[in-house]
Amino acid sequence: MPIRFMAAALLIAALQITIHAQDSNGTIQGVVRDPAGAPLSDAQVRAVGDSVVVTTDVGPDGAFVFTDVPPGDYRVQIIDSLGRILATTRVRLAAGGITQTVNFTVRTGETALNGAPSEPARFYVGDVGITPAVTLWNLGSDTNVLNETDAAKRDTAFTLTPQAAISLDAKKARGEGSARVDYQYFDKLSSERSLNGTFGGGLEVKLGFLRITPELRYTRWGSNTFSSIFPPGGSLNSNQNQGEFLVGFSF
Repeated sequence: MPIRFMAAALLIAALQITIHAQDSNGTIQGVVRDPAGAPLSDAQVRAVGDSVVVTTDVGPDGAFVFTDVPPGDYRVQIIDSLGRILATTRVRLAAGGITQTVNFTVRTGETALNGAPSEPARFYVGDVGITPAVTLWNLGSDTNVLNETDAAKRDTAFTLTPQAAISLDAKKARGEGSARVDYQYFDKLSSERSLNGTFGGGLEVKLGFLRITPELRYTRWGSNTFSSIFPPGGSLNSNQNQGEFLVGFSF
């Protein structure tokens, strides 16, 4: 009898905790329409929080709703059938079963910058999203590559590539860019280092009916070779830089 009583008490306590958690969650709802006021029913809505990403379809009347959403800050995005962001806004959902209503007016045919599919970034700093990554590749080491009986030469090489995808998702401006650096190491008859970088990005800024799309690309190639066969300092350096700037205007 005491065991049954204890089990019943634990079950009631668990139900109370679950009900309390649900009571603190809230709702995000709204309607998506085109400029003429017609519902945009062929889109999806995505809400991105610190640890929550939820997606739902827009109904035939253009309405959408997320229920039982944990409190926090969310980016609510309208996504087309190709996964491109058409519009976005920010919502803060307080605890206590609060309902937030956000409505969108989306121009038909509007797409994200360069029409590229967009996924939530790993980290956000304000309106800027950052997704970093580091890759170690081309790693290898061979011994006695010249088949020498004495003082065998070793061949060692690797490439280290840190990179980051960067996105801007603000109300009047959207953008995307990337930064990548390749550090290459090669050691055989000489010791070589190569540091190459590629940085670029573009913006889409709306000023009324005018859309401005500036784009900047910068590439750097650089290598240092260290060997006793070279003059004083024992090194040979080679560097090359290239930059491009483009800007487009559309209505």
